[in-house]
Amino acid sequence: NLTSGSDTKVKLTDSSGASSFAQILFASAGQVNYVVPASVAAGRVDVQVTSGGNTVGNGVLEVDVLAPTLFSANRNGAGVAAAQVLRIAPDGTQSYENVAQLDGSGQYIAARIDFRGDRLFLLLYGTGFDAGSAKNTTLQVFTSMLAVSFAGPQGQYVGLDQINAELPSSLAGSGAVAVVVTVSGRTANPLSITFR
Repeated sequence: NLTSGSDTKVKLTDSSGASSFAQILFASAGQVNYVVPASVAAGRVDVQVTSGGNTVGNGVLEVDVLAPTLFSANRNGAGVAAAQVLRIAPDGTQSYENVAQLDGSGQYIAARIDFRGDRLFLLLYGTGFDAGSAKNTTLQVFTSMLAVSFAGPQGQYVGLDQINAELPSSLAGSGAVAVVVTVSGRTANPLSITFR
């Protein structure tokens, strides 16, 4: 059993035989969230979790140089995206809106995006695509291929990546649509957003 977050360590031994310790983001009795250092070689990685000096778990990871993954609002990799819309009104006023909202059961459902004559920019969040860049990232929303203005590290949180693209007003009224991101030929898990 884990004793506390401060006593927990995650040792990673990569395919080259090099060992390093991961940065721990969260540790509890049943879960450890950590960031795999960029120095870890691609391929099989042996994981050892220790707490209070005792080994409490072992496992194996398969690390790839690029593995784009989008975050979903319900934390299951499917359904509505964990994303935001940056709204810019004609007078230049800016505001942010989530594309998901809580329902009465504690689950996230789509918040319907309404253009209302404003410019809208989709901000998608995920991980595993910071090795990519805007020029080798494609974003398809419904049937529209969007120009990606940014793809890379979000900058505020370790391991969090972001993709930005302007949404065309032609998406208005299209309802629930698929969001598909491809980075250097690798496609992330498809999610959805909804337009009014």
